[in-house]
Amino acid sequence: IFESGNGPTYMTFSPDERYLAYMTQHGLGSYTVIDAQEGKFVRSGEVISPVSSMVFSSDSKRLYLASWLDEVPTCIDILKNKVYKLSIIENNLFDRLKLDKVLCVANGKLYASNGRKLYIINEEDMKVMETISDHDGLVSSATLFSERLLITGDDNGLNYVWDLESTPMLKQRLKLHNATITHIAVDDSGNWILTCSE
Repeated sequence: IFESGNGPTYMTFSPDERYLAYMTQHGLGSYTVIDAQEGKFVRSGEVISPVSSMVFSSDSKRLYLASWLDEVPTCIDILKNKVYKLSIIENNLFDRLKLDKVLCVANGKLYASNGRKLYIINEEDMKVMETISDHDGLVSSATLFSERLLITGDDNGLNYVWDLESTPMLKQRLKLHNATITHIAVDDSGNWILTCSE
């Protein structure tokens, strides 16, 4: 599928497991979306800014991309063939919030970060619902363990467990690695957290 030296640097599946999106050339080249169920090409395009991360929306119809250059995230509407910048509202101010990573989506919420801050954003109106500022390092990854438990990682090798329905939200810090946490996943049984680092 891929030419030598031009394999995918970022890959992500849509929540409904229908679409697969990937980037080539270390996030500086082309993005491609394919229908993984039917094995068909959907769309592709060029990306100018270096991409740091990408995730599908909760409804699997859009693809969010963030840049290492701390810019406004890009949204690609897969079905309507539209590309635009996200206008994210923080503190009731209509502005284009700059984010360096889009981390995960769940239940109509986008989890994204800028430095040590993690933002929980309502996908419907793109308003910031919650800001978590208690990370020791730069936020690098996140996933939902359950509807109320959020697991995040930073560039110090720390994992954090957050209870989104309690105060304070931070419940535990776990030192599982000595480098940046790149990915966090939950096993199918919902009993184990799987992490990896650089």
